[in-house]
Amino acid sequence: MNKNILHSGIIWIASGILFIIYEFLNIYFDLNIPGLKEIINLLNNSPDYLIFIISFLVMFIEGLYILGNFFPGSSIIITITSLSQYDGNGKFILIIFIIFLSWTSSGIINMWIAKKYKYILEKRYPPKKNKIFMVKDNILGTWFPSFRSNYEVSQILEGGIFSEVLKSSLRVKFFISIIMGLISYSIAILWDVKKIDDNEGLIFTIFISIIMIIVGVKKIKDYKKS
Repeated sequence: MNKNILHSGIIWIASGILFIIYEFLNIYFDLNIPGLKEIINLLNNSPDYLIFIISFLVMFIEGLYILGNFFPGSSIIITITSLSQYDGNGKFILIIFIIFLSWTSSGIINMWIAKKYKYILEKRYPPKKNKIFMVKDNILGTWFPSFRSNYEVSQILEGGIFSEVLKSSLRVKFFISIIMGLISYSIAILWDVKKIDDNEGLIFTIFISIIMIIVGVKKIKDYKKS
């Protein structure tokens, strides 16, 4: 069993719970420590080029194999994409494209390393016969960045052709990027994220934290199944 999956699941659940506790204590006990409202204000007042860089780096790290399991960056991505649509559709679409490009870049690195590792393994332990491996998109099971990276690496190691795994990766990531963009767009319609008050900030925090907890639970279930 891969205990990295178990540990990352625990971290995601703990991060989601602590995020809610942190925001709750900050609002109701007036601790005057930076919360979601302050983070949104900081992002809102940052220059575009910095937002583009942050979006790329956050998504790139979360898309990396193993490392991405321990990096809860999705809350930042959801916040950035929700904010970006207030500055026009052009910026919003560009942010979605940057996220797709970054996620694809980390995926290519994951697959390249997996291919090299597989080559080393096969030199030391030659396979008895070449098995035909069918590459599948598996969108429902691999919609989250760290899920996807684990899946793509395993496909390469199990005999998937690099070009076929890459094509599958591009299809899935393009589709998921659009879906997540629509979700972020909907969030901005439900809440004026730029002018979010403390109570709305708590609701938004709970929404993001629930996503984090769901991801953690899914990782632990995957660990138990492995």
